[in-house]
Amino acid sequence: MRKIDAETFAAQLGWEAMDSDLAVSAAERILIGRARVAAMAAGISTEALVDLGIEAARARRLDCPTLPAALEAYVGYMESHGAREASVDNIERFGSFLVARMGVEVLTWQISPLDLKEAALSRYSNRESIRSYMAVVIAFFRWCAAPERKWAPPEWHQKIQTRIGNVDSPSPAIATPQQVADFMAAAPAGLRAAFALQWFAGIRPEEVLPKTQVKAGLTWEAIDMAAKTISISAAVSKTRRPRLIHKCFDCLWDWLRLTPQRQRKGPIVTINARNYRVARRKTADAAGIDRPYPRDIMRHSFATYSYHRYGLEVTIHNTGHMSEPHTFFAHYKGDAIKSSAKKYAAIRPAK
Repeated sequence: MRKIDAETFAAQLGWEAMDSDLAVSAAERILIGRARVAAMAAGISTEALVDLGIEAARARRLDCPTLPAALEAYVGYMESHGAREASVDNIERFGSFLVARMGVEVLTWQISPLDLKEAALSRYSNRESIRSYMAVVIAFFRWCAAPERKWAPPEWHQKIQTRIGNVDSPSPAIATPQQVADFMAAAPAGLRAAFALQWFAGIRPEEVLPKTQVKAGLTWEAIDMAAKTISISAAVSKTRRPRLIHKCFDCLWDWLRLTPQRQRKGPIVTINARNYRVARRKTADAAGIDRPYPRDIMRHSFATYSYHRYGLEVTIHNTGHMSEPHTFFAHYKGDAIKSSAKKYAAIRPAK
C-alpha cells in the first residue's frame, strides 16, 4: 500500500469522521471502518487520524449551508443577473420538490448524484422532463461548487447523469368524480370559483394565480356568464397565447354563480400563493387526494373527462394545445371511460 501522512489521510476521511455533533449515516459508518483499517495498514495512528478527520469534517459541514438556504441564495443570484423568469420558476419547482424529499436540514455536501437521479425518477416518467430536470440540477450544483463557495465537492456535478434510459410511463394522475365532488364540497367559499375553473374549464393554476407580479391573473371580467365563455388573454396565458374557452362542463357555471354578483369583479384569487396552497392541500385531504399533491391533477382530470365528453378538438383547444395534440395524449389524458365523464359533468353544488 502507498504510504501517506496522517494529515493527507485525514483529509480523505474528513467527510466520514464521527463526531457527537454531526449526524452519521450507516453508509458513513462503513466507510469509517474501512478508513481505520487502511490507516492501521499504513502505520498511521487511528486516534490522531480521527481527531484530524473530525476537525476537517466540522469545518466543512459548518461552512456548508442547508439545501433550502443554498437554493434561496441561488435564486437571488439568478434574479440579480437577469435570469429568465422560466429559469427561476424551474429551479424553484425543482428545489421545493427536492427539499420535500431530502428534508429541510440536509446540507448540499450530503446530497449525492444517486439522490438526484432517484428524485428525478420518482417525479418524472418522461425522458425529456428528466433531462430538463437534470440540466437545472447541474447548473445549481456547478454554482455551489464554485471556488468562492465550495458548497459542493469540486467537479461533483459532472457525475450527474443528464440522460436516463427508458422508464415506465404511468398515465397522468386524475381524480375520480367522487373525489372532485368531495373536493368542491369542502372548498372554502372564497376559493370555490378558482377551483371550479381548474376542475371544469382546465385553466392552469398559474393562470388563476400567477407566480410572479409580472404576470396577470384571471379576473371576473374575463368570464362571460351569459355566453358561457372564458377569455384567457396573452397576459394571463402561461404560453402568452390567448384562447377563448367554450363548451366546457356546464356544471362550472353553477359553481361560479355561488359567488354573489357584487363580488364578481377583480381577481379570481385574492390571497397569496402560500395561503392558496395551504387551503388547496387541506381541501385535497378532505377529498382523499394523495400526498404529495399530484401536480396538475385538476387540469389532467378536466382534459381526460372532457375528451370523453366533448371530443379531442374541443378539449385541446380549451387546454391550449391546438398546435401539439401529441402533448395531450402523452401528458394530459388519464385513464377513464365515458360513464365516468358523465358523472364528472354532474358534479354540482348541493341544493
